[in-house]
Amino acid sequence: MIRALFFLMVLLGGASEAIAHRVSLFAWEAEGRIFTEGRFFGGGRVQGGELLVYDDSGAKLLQGQTNEQGEFSFEAPAAGALRLVLNTPDGHRGEFRLDAPGSGNPAALSTAAPSPLGDSELRREIEAALDRRLNPVLMQIEQERQRVHVQQLVAGLGYIAGLIGIASYVASRRRKG
Repeated sequence: MIRALFFLMVLLGGASEAIAHRVSLFAWEAEGRIFTEGRFFGGGRVQGGELLVYDDSGAKLLQGQTNEQGEFSFEAPAAGALRLVLNTPDGHRGEFRLDAPGSGNPAALSTAAPSPLGDSELRREIEAALDRRLNPVLMQIEQERQRVHVQQLVAGLGYIAGLIGIASYVASRRRKG
């Protein structure tokens, strides 16, 4: 029984350490640039993290370093999906796949009436406004996705604790009988 409790304590201590260092990387395109933000699970920013950018074929396009806010941005490449990898100074890693930058359908933004802005300028303004509105929502979705993992971890630990309890009960019955 003592061994089982010790095992559970070690498991819980290690799990909280692992969760605290989980890395989340989020990226989006706005106004011809790719913006990234790296965070640890608890919300801390990844400062000084190495960000690597790869194309569809796996070729490294560029690398950079996150600032004090965990952010890094770069000019969007011409075409193709990107795989972004964030390596933290303490050895943790996060990845994000970004569909082809600029792959939005320009025909969907055409207007019936002439605009005082040029079509491409209007398109850029609309995309920038949508990015400003949608990026916080997408970041909240990512944070919510991470919470599901914590719930699954807690449920798994409860399951393990229940199994230890059943094993202890069976062991004590055998000793008595």
